[in-house]
Amino acid sequence: MMKHEFESLAKCILTDDQWTVVHHVYQHHPDIPDVGGKDVLARVWNEENGYYTVANMLDAANRAFGRPGVKDMRQNWCSTYEVEKGHIVNERGKCLETVNKNIYEAFKRVYPELSDQVEYWSLSLYAKVHDEPWPLDHRIAVFVIPGGSEGYYIHVLGLNAERHRELILVKTLANQYTAQAICTAINTLIFGGLERE
Repeated sequence: MMKHEFESLAKCILTDDQWTVVHHVYQHHPDIPDVGGKDVLARVWNEENGYYTVANMLDAANRAFGRPGVKDMRQNWCSTYEVEKGHIVNERGKCLETVNKNIYEAFKRVYPELSDQVEYWSLSLYAKVHDEPWPLDHRIAVFVIPGGSEGYYIHVLGLNAERHRELILVKTLANQYTAQAICTAINTLIFGGLERE
């Protein structure tokens, strides 16, 4: 089976890592028949939870294949990671600049009416090294505070037991309710929209 065949059957677009997993499951999973296997796998993709369901079939495909072979590599906007027996392993944060860009572009796309109210959006001045990784050992806090002379600031902070660090800073000159809506939208993108793929 070719990648474009499966994408056409399942009506989806796959990353190269996802295709590696799907193809391995197609070739080696004991419940995928030799005849009609493409259709069975596409049906599993569409009836269940897409890639998540197929990726959960990887362990059985690897056992049937006789060796671990393929890793289930995934990513979200903040990190790359592997899934092994249903657990996240080897998670690595993407660089701050990339994460900031990903969140900002998603914000403009999903919340265009709010993006018009943003005066500026940038990595924090305190995030001096923009290629440093997103802090996976920190809890992330998103909140709004009034500006000293005008408008409101939305802060995205990484917090851990030792310290906190500002990651992203957004300013709006709009009213308090709009500032709170921007804060909620950013929070939703980070904690809801950055779901693991």
